[in-house]
Amino acid sequence: MKNPKTTIQKIKGKVSSAQYINVLENIENLGDKKAECLDLLKFKSPFISFILALLLGPFGVDRFYQGKIKFGLIKILLTLLTGAGVYTIFFSPWKTYLYMLGNWVYVLWGAVICFAFTFISWYVLDIAIAAQSVYDENYYKIIDKLEECVNVEQAEK
Repeated sequence: MKNPKTTIQKIKGKVSSAQYINVLENIENLGDKKAECLDLLKFKSPFISFILALLLGPFGVDRFYQGKIKFGLIKILLTLLTGAGVYTIFFSPWKTYLYMLGNWVYVLWGAVICFAFTFISWYVLDIAIAAQSVYDENYYKIIDKLEECVNVEQAEK
């Protein structure tokens, strides 16, 4: 039989502070045996999610890590569409002037503006919510498992 404190330490840092307190209360109400049912759960790291959002956010890598494949693909699509829209809107009037300087300048400035707009709209927003999303996912995973353990115990009685 594993020490319940080991399980509780495993949970720390995987959920927010308020969620951690709630989980501790649930475990205390259920007893030491219920802490064991959490041993097999695998948690995602909020820190890794934050770093992925920070470094590769516009490409949806943080969403793929969280297991949200559809949202990752949507994020990539929106990044591409947003960049293409900004590129067209801001550089259509300047095409003739930039063509005088050469096509490479036009492409370079377009890429800079697209990246800047994408950075502001998606990148910063996702960094703000990346870790909290993982905290919430881990918390609900714990709560669901505790409820499952309670149901199993009630069925055994």
